[in-house]
Amino acid sequence: MEKWLGEVFKSVLRANADRRRPPVRVSRRAKVVWRIRRTEARGLLQVAGIIEVVFGLMIAAGFFAGFAAFIAAGEMVVAYFKQHAPRGYSPMMSGGNGGELAILYLIIFLYIASVGSGSFSIDALIAKAKRR
Repeated sequence: MEKWLGEVFKSVLRANADRRRPPVRVSRRAKVVWRIRRTEARGLLQVAGIIEVVFGLMIAAGFFAGFAAFIAAGEMVVAYFKQHAPRGYSPMMSGGNGGELAILYLIIFLYIASVGSGSFSIDALIAKAKRR
């Protein structure tokens, strides 16, 4: 029994070691293409993070909220079509594609872009100061 368990353990270790090393040699061109795609994805995530932080703060403070919400809505469109739409067209049918929040935020940002900042915002304070 112990010998059999030892053989099973060795085979599991061998399988895990084989999983870590790719069994097929990858060409240099494939490695370069993979690095480029990884860099493009990293750059897109960095741009998305900057848009979400900077324009999110602008929307929350009410400083050029219409413009900031329009840009954030554009980001939600890109997020939906780059990440969620390839998994399926509809977010609600047949298991969905996980894009419900992207669509919800798109609608909210378009509402804010069309309505504006509101009375308790930096834009309202600037407009009140200009009227004096």
